[in-house]
Amino acid sequence: MMSGIYSLQMDGSDVILILTTLPNPEAAEVLARSIVGGGFAACVNQLPGAVSFFNWEGGGCAESETLLICKTTCRRYAELEAFIRKTHPYELPEIIAIPVIAGLPEYLNWVRVETGDSSREKSFYIQPDKERISMIQVGSKAPGFSLEAVTPDGAFKPISLTDYRGKWVVLFFYPLDFTFVCPTEITSFSKRSAEFAALNAEILGASVDSVYSHRAWIESSLGKVSYPLLSDPTHSVSREYGVLLEDVGHTLRGTFIIDPEGILRYQLVHSKSVGRSVEETLRVLTALQSGDLCPVEWKPGETTLGKA
Repeated sequence: MMSGIYSLQMDGSDVILILTTLPNPEAAEVLARSIVGGGFAACVNQLPGAVSFFNWEGGGCAESETLLICKTTCRRYAELEAFIRKTHPYELPEIIAIPVIAGLPEYLNWVRVETGDSSREKSFYIQPDKERISMIQVGSKAPGFSLEAVTPDGAFKPISLTDYRGKWVVLFFYPLDFTFVCPTEITSFSKRSAEFAALNAEILGASVDSVYSHRAWIESSLGKVSYPLLSDPTHSVSREYGVLLEDVGHTLRGTFIIDPEGILRYQLVHSKSVGRSVEETLRVLTALQSGDLCPVEWKPGETTLGKA
């Protein structure tokens, strides 16, 4: 496959970059982490990592290769492209730029690239690896979202991360409604919501279930919840936060603490079988807000190690 850039009309606000001709998933991971480490974490808001593709040319299917998908803005496209070329001059990936148009899903299934030269037209069928890389990183801007939610009064309402600018946000993902461990976590967060509010923090729960499922669960057995439950039926936000289990279509347990400036300050992702600790979430939130060095097993009220 020829290395180079397929230039399309950049008249949308966002651009999908498909970086191909990478030798293996490990190379994709190195490149992805380089992009994030190079200061592009704020503009690259979708880095699903290494995926496999099949290149259909002349009706035949070439061997599976590795590529990397990025999502950036038109304004920073040229800057990001230059960074990739500068940092990887000897193993330069092929870069395909595709404008995001209305109705194009954030996670692409089919991509057709047409350059005006029929010999260079390509179609890709993209499937995520089960062991895909999560590029969300503490210290970087948390992925934005706007999702329908069930509010404490039972209403349906769109909720965005930007709605909480100026506040701390505790965002937690749970696998599914009407399960066994999940309600124990949801109700525990609800019972202690006043403690989070005292720390200028808002709680948001999220799963891949619909808002109708959320409300039916609340009304049937879960009971009233003091914070919104978000619905991510397209899996896009779960995927961006690195908690989605692609093969089963729901999530691991993931807890994320986001500061008032929208920066991710803490993340914990673990098995579905073990419930998380609300007490530990409060402890970490308090420690982060102190701005101090907090030693092992530190608890709120205890002496810290001072500033770094």
